[in-house]
Amino acid sequence: MDMDALWWSAESLNIPTVRVRRPATEDTEEAVEELVRIEDLCWVLSGSALCDAVTGVSWEEFLEQRDADPQAMLKWQRHTQFAGYFVGQLTMHCAMCTGRSSSCIAWLEKSFSFTLLTSLCYNPHRQYTQ
Repeated sequence: MDMDALWWSAESLNIPTVRVRRPATEDTEEAVEELVRIEDLCWVLSGSALCDAVTGVSWEEFLEQRDADPQAMLKWQRHTQFAGYFVGQLTMHCAMCTGRSSSCIAWLEKSFSFTLLTSLCYNPHRQYTQ
Protein backbone atom coordinates (compact mmCIF):
# COMPACT_ATOMS: atom_id res chain seq x y z
CA MET A 1 0.00 0.00 0.00
CA ASP A 2 1.40 3.37 -1.02
CA MET A 3 0.64 5.78 1.82
CA ASP A 4 2.25 8.64 -0.12
CA ALA A 5 -0.58 8.54 -2.64
CA LEU A 6 -2.81 11.55 -3.10
CA TRP A 7 -5.95 9.47 -2.61
CA TRP A 8 -6.54 6.77 0.02
CA SER A 9 -9.27 4.18 -0.35
CA ALA A 10 -11.38 3.03 2.58
CA GLU A 11 -9.71 -0.36 2.28
CA SER A 12 -6.22 1.13 2.50
CA LEU A 13 -7.19 2.88 5.76
CA ASN A 14 -8.94 -0.21 7.19
CA ILE A 15 -12.32 1.56 7.12
CA PRO A 16 -15.12 -0.98 6.62
CA THR A 17 -17.55 -0.44 3.77
CA VAL A 18 -21.20 -1.33 3.29
CA ARG A 19 -22.66 -2.41 -0.05
CA VAL A 20 -25.82 -0.47 -0.88
CA ARG A 21 -28.08 -0.93 -3.88
CA ARG A 22 -28.97 2.34 -5.60
CA PRO A 23 -32.24 1.99 -7.52
CA ALA A 24 -32.52 3.16 -11.10
CA THR A 25 -33.93 6.63 -11.78
CA GLU A 26 -34.85 8.42 -14.97
CA ASP A 27 -31.24 9.57 -15.33
CA THR A 28 -29.25 6.64 -13.91
CA GLU A 29 -29.13 2.87 -14.01
CA GLU A 30 -29.38 0.63 -10.98
CA ALA A 31 -26.03 0.28 -9.25
CA VAL A 32 -24.40 -1.22 -6.19
CA GLU A 33 -22.16 1.20 -4.32
CA GLU A 34 -19.69 0.63 -1.52
CA LEU A 35 -20.21 3.31 1.10
CA VAL A 36 -18.59 4.13 4.43
CA ARG A 37 -20.75 4.60 7.52
CA ILE A 38 -20.30 7.97 9.20
CA GLU A 39 -19.28 6.37 12.51
CA ASP A 40 -16.60 4.27 10.80
CA LEU A 41 -15.13 7.40 9.21
CA CYS A 42 -15.33 9.87 12.10
CA TRP A 43 -14.88 7.81 15.27
CA VAL A 44 -11.15 8.57 15.21
CA LEU A 45 -11.89 12.21 16.09
CA SER A 46 -13.20 11.07 19.51
CA GLY A 47 -11.30 7.80 19.76
CA SER A 48 -11.37 7.28 23.51
CA ALA A 49 -15.15 7.78 23.64
CA LEU A 50 -16.13 5.84 20.49
CA CYS A 51 -13.50 3.15 19.91
CA ASP A 52 -15.27 0.37 21.78
CA ALA A 53 -18.73 1.19 20.37
CA VAL A 54 -17.57 1.32 16.75
CA THR A 55 -14.70 -1.19 16.58
CA GLY A 56 -15.54 -3.57 19.43
CA VAL A 57 -12.03 -3.09 20.84
CA SER A 58 -11.19 -1.10 23.96
CA TRP A 59 -9.36 2.19 23.44
CA GLU A 60 -6.33 0.98 25.43
CA GLU A 61 -6.07 -2.23 23.40
CA PHE A 62 -6.45 -0.27 20.16
CA LEU A 63 -3.65 2.11 21.17
CA GLU A 64 -1.34 -0.80 21.98
CA GLN A 65 -1.96 -2.39 18.58
CA ARG A 66 -1.61 0.92 16.75
CA ASP A 67 1.58 1.97 18.53
CA ALA A 68 3.23 -1.44 17.95
CA ASP A 69 2.91 -1.20 14.15
CA PRO A 70 4.34 1.79 12.23
CA GLN A 71 2.04 1.07 9.27
CA ALA A 72 -1.00 1.07 11.57
CA MET A 73 0.13 4.41 13.01
CA LEU A 74 0.41 5.86 9.51
CA LYS A 75 -3.08 4.57 8.64
CA TRP A 76 -4.40 6.16 11.84
CA GLN A 77 -2.85 9.51 10.96
CA ARG A 78 -4.32 9.41 7.43
CA HIS A 79 -7.72 8.30 8.75
CA THR A 80 -7.75 11.15 11.28
CA GLN A 81 -6.72 13.65 8.61
CA PHE A 82 -9.45 12.45 6.24
CA ALA A 83 -12.14 12.48 8.96
CA GLY A 84 -11.12 16.01 9.96
CA TYR A 85 -11.38 17.12 6.34
CA PHE A 86 -14.88 15.60 6.05
CA VAL A 87 -16.07 17.34 9.23
CA GLY A 88 -14.52 20.58 7.98
CA GLN A 89 -16.49 20.29 4.74
CA LEU A 90 -19.74 19.80 6.67
CA THR A 91 -18.90 22.77 8.90
CA MET A 92 -18.23 24.93 5.83
CA HIS A 93 -21.55 23.92 4.24
CA CYS A 94 -23.33 24.72 7.49
CA ALA A 95 -21.72 28.16 7.63
CA MET A 96 -22.71 28.83 4.02
CA CYS A 97 -26.36 28.20 4.91
CA THR A 98 -26.30 30.30 8.08
CA GLY A 99 -26.85 33.50 6.12
CA ARG A 100 -29.91 31.94 4.45
CA SER A 101 -28.17 31.76 1.09
CA SER A 102 -30.85 30.21 -1.09
CA SER A 103 -28.42 28.93 -3.71
CA CYS A 104 -26.33 27.10 -1.07
CA ILE A 105 -29.41 25.67 0.60
CA ALA A 106 -30.79 24.50 -2.76
CA TRP A 107 -27.50 22.76 -3.58
CA LEU A 108 -27.42 21.03 -0.19
CA GLU A 109 -31.02 19.87 -0.57
CA LYS A 110 -30.07 18.18 -3.84
CA SER A 111 -26.83 16.72 -2.43
CA PHE A 112 -28.00 15.31 0.91
CA SER A 113 -31.25 13.42 1.31
CA PHE A 114 -33.51 13.89 4.31
CA THR A 115 -32.95 10.22 5.19
CA LEU A 116 -29.18 10.69 5.21
CA LEU A 117 -29.33 13.76 7.44
CA THR A 118 -31.75 12.24 9.94
CA SER A 119 -29.69 9.05 10.12
CA LEU A 120 -26.66 11.19 11.01
CA CYS A 121 -28.64 12.94 13.75
CA TYR A 122 -30.05 9.76 15.28
CA ASN A 123 -27.01 7.52 14.87
CA PRO A 124 -26.53 5.48 18.07
CA HIS A 125 -22.72 5.56 17.68
CA ARG A 126 -22.54 9.33 17.43
CA GLN A 127 -21.17 11.15 20.45
CA TYR A 128 -23.71 13.65 21.71
CA THR A 129 -22.45 16.99 22.96
CA GLN A 130 -24.18 20.13 24.12
